[in-house]
Amino acid sequence: MNQSIIKALFGAAMMAVMVLSSTFLSAAESSLARPKVAWAGLSLAGDASKLKLLYPKVYPLQDRANRLLRKQVQNQNYQHYQLVVNDKIDISKGHSLVMTVAIDSESVVVRELAGVHQAVVELSASILVFDIDSEEKSVIASFPVGLGPYIETYSKPPSQGQLATLVDGYLFGGLSGMPAGLVETAASKMQSLDIKYRFAAKIGIGNIELGDGAKKVMASHFAKDEPLMKQYVARQTARLLSNQQQVSVMPYVADNTVAQMALRFTGQKSTLLLSLPEPDYTIHVNVQNLARKLIQENKHEKMYIYAARATVQVQDDFEDALFGQSIKGYVRKTVLTSQPSISQWAVYQGALENLTSQFLSQINVPDPDWFAFNGFQKQEEAQIKASLQAVAEALEQCR
Repeated sequence: MNQSIIKALFGAAMMAVMVLSSTFLSAAESSLARPKVAWAGLSLAGDASKLKLLYPKVYPLQDRANRLLRKQVQNQNYQHYQLVVNDKIDISKGHSLVMTVAIDSESVVVRELAGVHQAVVELSASILVFDIDSEEKSVIASFPVGLGPYIETYSKPPSQGQLATLVDGYLFGGLSGMPAGLVETAASKMQSLDIKYRFAAKIGIGNIELGDGAKKVMASHFAKDEPLMKQYVARQTARLLSNQQQVSVMPYVADNTVAQMALRFTGQKSTLLLSLPEPDYTIHVNVQNLARKLIQENKHEKMYIYAARATVQVQDDFEDALFGQSIKGYVRKTVLTSQPSISQWAVYQGALENLTSQFLSQINVPDPDWFAFNGFQKQEEAQIKASLQAVAEALEQCR
């Protein structure tokens, strides 16, 4: 064979070996760079002696939910971490991270509006990652999971069986307009999580305040329970922040109480107490008012604007404000004259969500329309944009 041909073939073979070696090396390095995380399954947050009271509808379904979660997460290849489902992890080698999907709220409310009965179901959860080897069992990351409220209307008061069916559908899917349940949503969210052994900084929800106008609107749904109202605003803010900015958000701690979370894992009798580290950055929300205004009507229908106004402030751990402005959000709602009544709170929820979502969108790409809508003066824009940039830099540390 011609010597030049042999050299060419040899060179090509060596190149192939080098490429193949590089591929294997990259894969190995990638595997080593990704943290190993042990799967702990489903858990319920709260006092172990009160779990049946806190989760009366979810409690009987937890074993089934845990099995479905395990089925959906095992054998998955996650880009940023290795989830170990079937094998044990050697903690002595530094692999001490554990993941659980912790359900932290069950709300089933039945109310009557002009002779029509409504059942409002809402469950919330968080994907928690904690360090099992640390003395305080510290939470490393928390990613809220939620689907918002689901409303079903009945001509007469729904039975306990009907309410149980709604919670079943909320967990496992199949409800009208909500084909994917909370379990599937949590499993899907796990695909995009970026898990690290340590994050440079953490962000959490700080103080939640409610003005009289907001309390008045929310009272009918939350039975005038102000702590419950604040928890709702905190959870909604945390969920939107985590989803839109792809960051871990530390669980909300009300009234500066002890920063701990008790978890009972499905199938286990013991309770694990996790510590919640103090965040480096906090978002404070003061929902000042919720109000509606009639803007158009005829003999068939009326159109309203449902508006929310809130002051949103982002602070660092020295309590210096990175951002602080009073902003607003709204939705339009058409009400038929033939409708005896509607769920006002359900519409206001959309207005409040728009307010938070639109603010979070400005962090990445400030929109002139948002500045105009909120009535900011031209001379204020540069300072507000600088504040938004400071928030963006803070969030980058939390990723």
